[in-house]
Amino acid sequence: MFLRSLSNKLRNLTGSPYVLFPTLVLAFFIFNLMSTKIMSQLSINLLDSYLAGYTKTQAIQTLELLGPKGRDLYMTMYTSYYDIIFPILLAIIVISMLSKTYPILGYENQKSFSDLYNLIPILGLIFDELENYCHYQILKNYPSSTIDTYIYFGSNFCLLKYVFIFFGIFLLTLGFFINIFLFIKYIVFSKNNNNNNNNLNQNNNKKSK
Repeated sequence: MFLRSLSNKLRNLTGSPYVLFPTLVLAFFIFNLMSTKIMSQLSINLLDSYLAGYTKTQAIQTLELLGPKGRDLYMTMYTSYYDIIFPILLAIIVISMLSKTYPILGYENQKSFSDLYNLIPILGLIFDELENYCHYQILKNYPSSTIDTYIYFGSNFCLLKYVFIFFGIFLLTLGFFINIFLFIKYIVFSKNNNNNNNNLNQNNNKKSK
């Protein structure tokens, strides 16, 4: 199965700390650059920040409030490739974390649909990059009426991006607590089992005497 094969390859590629740690460092570095050079200088909500997408009115209002300098600064997120590289790094991090969380503890050797959960960040990445392309075209062509199409699609891609981001976070949280519960259950079961074996051995020793 193609999806399972892809899932396994991603699990192997992102599972190494030599991949995960540099990715975390680079993601933090780029996010810090975006925050200090761009977002901190723009005092309004950007198009990326609308969790449920945005209307044409909201988009135009945002662009007008930004002004020419603000729009140019906003565009550097794309022309400097900050918001192109960052989603890729974020996807690698979440893929790695989902790969380590699923399959659930004790079910590693059983094929399950949960094995494919590490593919979800790829969908989020695709919609994120499509959204970025639309935002770049909106900023580049404003105030031309040609931006209407990009506003429509950009809003939908923005919504879908957040759907997969929050779904991935939900799965990570759920998997974490399930694994913790199963680990504690295993420890308790092992302890009880050892106690039972010790009691049985003691009884056998008494009988032999």
